[in-house]
Amino acid sequence: MLHLTIEVLPNSFHFCSIFQIDPNCDDSACALQFAGPWHVKIYNSCFKMSSPAIKHGVLIALQDLDPSSPLFKQGTSLRVTGKLDEYSVENALAVIVDGGFKLKIDVKHLRDLNLRIGSIYQFIGELLIEPNDESILQARVGRNVNGIDLNLYHQSLQLLKQFQENHVSDHVA
Repeated sequence: MLHLTIEVLPNSFHFCSIFQIDPNCDDSACALQFAGPWHVKIYNSCFKMSSPAIKHGVLIALQDLDPSSPLFKQGTSLRVTGKLDEYSVENALAVIVDGGFKLKIDVKHLRDLNLRIGSIYQFIGELLIEPNDESILQARVGRNVNGIDLNLYHQSLQLLKQFQENHVSDHVA
């Protein structure tokens, strides 16, 4: 059984309950069985669960994004920060830089973001890798982060990286 949490809002009160989805349902009926005295049946529908469609963006500095990185994979969800160096409205392509490292950003899905060269932006999106190992981040979220202290930001990324390395090695040992 698959266990999920759902909030149910009847007429004038609400309660939270754990329910189970019967994985053996067929196309004609599925049953939701609530933990408690409630029982709900849903007809002509089956729940099909899959992995989350949207993954969180892993924080990474542009300098750490190279072909030898374990995050340098097709479709990896990343969060990157850098100064806008180039922007083509016609192609919906931007280039951010940070410490001499560059990354192309596909911004065609960002409608309300006003991009200005020289400003600092943070993007979350999926990495697309071309056959020549050139990478493009297909951005789904973008925001202006002017005023961020990039030195302090890089220090925090290093501390986070160290913590994650120690945390993983503690669990392995």
